[in-house]
Amino acid sequence: MRKLISLFLVIPMFFGFQKIPESMAGERLSLNKAISMAYSASQSMKKTSEQLEGSIQAEKSVNADFLPKAEASYSLRQYQDVPYAQNGAVILKRSDRTHAEWGVGLIQPLFTGFALSSRLEIAKLGTAAMEEERVATRLNVVEGVKKAYYNLLLTRRILDVADEAVENLKAHESDAAKYYAQGVIPLNDLLKTKVELANAIQEKEKAEAGRRMAAASLLKL
Repeated sequence: MRKLISLFLVIPMFFGFQKIPESMAGERLSLNKAISMAYSASQSMKKTSEQLEGSIQAEKSVNADFLPKAEASYSLRQYQDVPYAQNGAVILKRSDRTHAEWGVGLIQPLFTGFALSSRLEIAKLGTAAMEEERVATRLNVVEGVKKAYYNLLLTRRILDVADEAVENLKAHESDAAKYYAQGVIPLNDLLKTKVELANAIQEKEKAEAGRRMAAASLLKL
C-alpha cells in the first residue's frame, strides 16, 4: 500500500519583508494549497496564460478569414432634373430626382496563394508552443514550491532536535549544579555543562533563523 504523507506548516503573521494576510494567520498550509497559492501569485504563470490566450484568439481570427464575409453597400444620388428616356414620341420617367441604392452580398476567398492556410498553420504552431511553455512554467512553479516546502519541514525538524537538546542540557546543568553544591563533582565539570548548554542554545538560535528563512523563501514563491 502506497504511503500517503500529509505535511503541514503554520503560517506566521509576518516574515520580515513578506506580510501575510491576517485571515491566513495561524492557518495550516498543505503542500497542495501552497502550490495553488503559488499558481495564483506567480507572475510567470499569469504572463504565459495571457500569451496563450492571445495565441488562441489569433488562431480564431485566422480561421474566421476562411468564412464568407457579408458585404453591404449604399449609395444616394441627387439629380437636378428628373431622369427620363425617350423612344420616339414616347417619354418615360426612369427614376425620381433622388435615387438610392442598397446592395448586400457575400465574399468567399477561393484562392489566396496558400496565404490563409500558411497563416493558420503558423497560428496553430504558436498556440501549441505557448501551451508547452505554460506547462513548463507550471512544472517550474511546482518544483520550486516543493523544494521550499520540504526544506521548511527539514528546518523545523532540525529546530525540534535543537530544542530537545537544550531542554536535556538544562536538566543536566541543573543536576550538575546540585552535585557541585554537594561536593560530588568538581567545578570544571559544572563549567563544561554550562558551556555545552550555551552552545546548544546558540545552535537552537541558528536553527530558528534557518526555519524563518525557509518559511520566507516559501512565501516568496
